Amino acid sequence: MEFFIDPYKKYYDVLNEASDICSVSDSMISTVEESKQMISNFIQSANTSDWNEMGIKEMQESLIPNIKNNIDILKENINNALSSASKKAINELLTELKNLKTEDENYKNILTSLNNLVVPVSTSSSYESYLKNKANLDGLLNESQGKCISYKTKCDSLIQDIKNLANEIVKAQEPQQISSGDSNVSIVDYGANGDMLKVMIDGEEAYFVNTAINVFDYEQYILKNGIYQATGFKSDSCNLLSQNYAVDLLRGSYTNKSVFASSAVAPAVRMNNQVLSDNEDDILEYVYSEVTQGRPVPIQVTQKRTNEGLRHFVTVVGFKGKVNSYRDLTPDNMYVMDCYDGHVQLLSERNRRLYNQGKGYYALGATQEFLNKEVYNS
Repeated sequence: MEFFIDPYKKYYDVLNEASDICSVSDSMISTVEESKQMISNFIQSANTSDWNEMGIKEMQESLIPNIKNNIDILKENINNALSSASKKAINELLTELKNLKTEDENYKNILTSLNNLVVPVSTSSSYESYLKNKANLDGLLNESQGKCISYKTKCDSLIQDIKNLANEIVKAQEPQQISSGDSNVSIVDYGANGDMLKVMIDGEEAYFVNTAINVFDYEQYILKNGIYQATGFKSDSCNLLSQNYAVDLLRGSYTNKSVFASSAVAPAVRMNNQVLSDNEDDILEYVYSEVTQGRPVPIQVTQKRTNEGLRHFVTVVGFKGKVNSYRDLTPDNMYVMDCYDGHVQLLSERNRRLYNQGKGYYALGATQEFLNKEVYNS
């Protein structure tokens, strides 16, 4: 399928098999409530002269109230965490996942019909009918694509809500194995409340922006659809490509190749927080601040380490190891999504470094308007 991909399939399978979890959590709450009431009744019956005379006073005043207090805490935890998270998962997320699955199947059917259209001779009487059918299917395809993207955005938002409620959602795989080029990648900690994504790459620790779309899932989309320079994009399109990567990651969208890096997408409007400085540290400080807050940063680099006059743009998405300050950043520990080949890799892997075009070093960030309207309120 085009849109109903991992990890949505994994969430769907797990939740679909656990559809009775809400009733189980309700039953647990009910059992705890009954136990709490039994303890309360016991304390009341024990509060008599007969019980006190039998030497039960110490137990009455310490042990039993402590048990009651622990049950109260347990009930509150079940109600606030397990019950809330499970109900949100089953009643809301599963519903949106089903919508996404159904609409993706519809998208595939429309696309098949469109691909199966036979183009008649332009002078034939059936040519006008063909044009109408094609226009209708094109419209239906665009509409279905929009719905799929909307459902994915809702799913991503709900997943984040559930992670915030229960600290982490039940994962279909633990840790989640991901492919990235020739590297062996696994996500070991999804983070919470804006924390970075902790990842092991070929056995080494790394940290990535925790965006609406997982960086590595997005990399697979880019590679699968050939949305990078080596597939024929213009040589000067790296600026727009690197910006559009950042926009998609933040917004939770998979931009279609046909409109990628075009004026219609207008990534420059959203990534227009410009940082220009003769001091390389200013750029590194900005990159560190943005990435640790979950925001990818397009930066200007050399095409190769020795190419003083040739510039290129990449999108910074993470760091190798635990980087504690912008002063620690180097081409050897900055992970970027390089729009030349679409891969997530260290800046030094293509022998690149930050580039001063004569006007200073250059970076771009998301505008506050874009973040407020399309990211934080999505």
